[in-house]
Amino acid sequence: MMNRATSRRNSENCPDSNLEESRSSRFLVFGAHPDDEVVGVGGTIAKLAKDGNKVFVVIFTKGEEGYADRKLKDTISELRRKEIEKVKRILGVEEYKLLGRPDMGLTNDKDTFKETIKLIRKYKPDAVFTHYRVDRHRDHRAASRLVTEAFWQSMEPVAMDLGNPWRPNALYYYEETYPFKFPSHIVDITETFEEKMEAMKTYVSQLPVVPFILGGIEGQAIARGALIGAKYGEAFLRSAVTPRKELDF
Repeated sequence: MMNRATSRRNSENCPDSNLEESRSSRFLVFGAHPDDEVVGVGGTIAKLAKDGNKVFVVIFTKGEEGYADRKLKDTISELRRKEIEKVKRILGVEEYKLLGRPDMGLTNDKDTFKETIKLIRKYKPDAVFTHYRVDRHRDHRAASRLVTEAFWQSMEPVAMDLGNPWRPNALYYYEETYPFKFPSHIVDITETFEEKMEAMKTYVSQLPVVPFILGGIEGQAIARGALIGAKYGEAFLRSAVTPRKELDF
């Protein structure tokens, strides 16, 4: 495995270095709710962790509206937090950070925006992952806007009380129920697909909320894998919010 300095040099020399071949050591995943990280990027998280990299996950909301049984209304947030502890071990996540913003009420306000910049500067990731802007869930769209803006602002010499500027190599959007028409990268997750499925099954509270999700995950993984000749895959779209150096040939 390449060390972090080598990885960053390689990324600069080859700005469109394939995610599959990257050996960067730190990755940061943002999700609006507990389980978004599994649906969108769970197989890749497990793969990166198995390769010896450190993966950090930030969840914006408490997920307090994700209950299909009214009896869970007052306990759902704590239940989902406990589920996260199990998912963390399954995927090999280094750390989960729960911001506790309101479910169905995530907004691109100044405080949350600054917190997002602060976290990027704190974890110093080589790549960042988040939701794509085209999504039917308002919290997913808000998370996409927050992270996209914070991604490039974290590089600028502004709001220096939030930490020293940090320039990640890339920002990747992940897909959930709305597939990308033309993904820029597909990661072979054949070897970690079982971990992805186990992690999703661990979010027991969410299975009645999205009863189609297990079949949906498998079907999409098969379709994405087929595009690269693999059994299972996860698709990503690399953001162009910051330009790459030179042309790709």
